[in-house]
Amino acid sequence: MNKKITIEPLVDSRYYNKIEFFDNFIIKSSNNTSKLQAEMNFFELIPDDLKIYFPNYLGATSEGFYNRGYSLERLLSHDLGYMFVNKFDQSFFYDVLSSIKEYFNCVPKKETSAMEFKRSVSLVLLKKLEERVLMIKDLACFDEINKQFYKVFKEGIEPFSKTLIEELGFRFSKVNSPQLWLSHGDLCFSNIFFEKGRLLLVDPRGVSGSFDELFIPAHYDFAKLSQCIFGGYDFCSRKMTRVKEHEKLKEFFVELLSFFDIELKLLRLVECSHFISMIPLHKECETKMKLFAAQAINSYRDFESL
Repeated sequence: MNKKITIEPLVDSRYYNKIEFFDNFIIKSSNNTSKLQAEMNFFELIPDDLKIYFPNYLGATSEGFYNRGYSLERLLSHDLGYMFVNKFDQSFFYDVLSSIKEYFNCVPKKETSAMEFKRSVSLVLLKKLEERVLMIKDLACFDEINKQFYKVFKEGIEPFSKTLIEELGFRFSKVNSPQLWLSHGDLCFSNIFFEKGRLLLVDPRGVSGSFDELFIPAHYDFAKLSQCIFGGYDFCSRKMTRVKEHEKLKEFFVELLSFFDIELKLLRLVECSHFISMIPLHKECETKMKLFAAQAINSYRDFESL
């Protein structure tokens, strides 16, 4: 019989999620049932040859903290976010990025028309950004976040986001040979494990049910990595100020981008969009929201300097 284990979380879970640990598996449950179902759909839809990059999916369960949940193989190592902040080792992260390169090589890809590529960019990035900005306007700390943007750009977050959306639309329109890749959807370090040379990914964004929905521009997942390597997301999520840059790792990541013909300048714009979109999802912690806003600003200023 599997015994439940009490483990203090290294980073606070989203307010609507609960993760419980047992000897050989974990249960993730949530009161956000549509998001949870989307994650379950992902595990059930991905091709068999890609499943080596994910923990064993054990199916739906009603045994968690919330009535709706699913079980996964329990991983025994720390996630990369913890390793990046607390135990950074350059050779270890080189090995990780090499495995990520192998993963991206294995990911199914689809040639697409310019119109379909534009539609996908609009759906997964531009419209989402518009929706998240509206959510930010309803936050109790909206005025303070707005001041962060006004102080730097002489305009609030809403007009800034409109400029960002225009810039993203323009730069994506210049992408040559557009493709859609099967996307994890939240490929940040805290969702990546590296156990005995095995790359393992958790917490996918998921889909409502169609296999084709898994395919979006590759820039989305690469920017999730960029938000960690360049943007210091794992420090922000721990309510910490980044104390050290890892320049060699950045150089290695840029080489990875070049291999897959991903433009760094465009990617930093997508990264900026990611940070803004995260703000209202962390309304339980005002400090995190302000740190994400500050990093969105930094990402955009870095983009301008490239």
